[in-house]
Amino acid sequence: MANEDTDLSPEEIHEDEPVKEPGRVRTAVNKAVRWVIMALLVLIIGFLIIWFTFLGPRAAQITALQAEATAAQQQIATLQAQVAELQGVEAHRLILSILVDVNAARYELASDRVDGAELALANTQQALADLKTQLGSQYASALQSLQDRLSLTKVDLQKNDKFAALNDLEVLANNLLNLERGLSGQ
Repeated sequence: MANEDTDLSPEEIHEDEPVKEPGRVRTAVNKAVRWVIMALLVLIIGFLIIWFTFLGPRAAQITALQAEATAAQQQIATLQAQVAELQGVEAHRLILSILVDVNAARYELASDRVDGAELALANTQQALADLKTQLGSQYASALQSLQDRLSLTKVDLQKNDKFAALNDLEVLANNLLNLERGLSGQ
């Protein structure tokens, strides 16, 4: 009998043993792991789809907008520099305009036309106010002196005092030229 047992093939020996089935717990764990892996794959695929359809293009758009914003900031800085330069030019233009008015009034007085001198200075007060706006408080005392001198000139013209009016206009012209030189020196 001992021989009979040894004559069995290995397959026959295993057939007699009962096949162990995996336990319920192990089966449940295997199913749970499969579901978790499937859920993770779905989440990863969903994330990739969202990234490539929404977030990726938005990131590129944000980068493009940031580049545009940087370019706009540079353009703003350039334009601000140009505005500052133009304000300086506008101040020079106003000074020259006032000088034209003063010299026209001097010419009219030299030609014995007091009414023409008053007419030549008609817009000068407004031009001085505009100049004060352009230059600001830095030149407030110089501009106040110019306005005072213009007021004295107008009073002299109303009194028909040509000599005093010519002197006041001469001082006004010199003060304007000094102011213009001071602005050019900046």
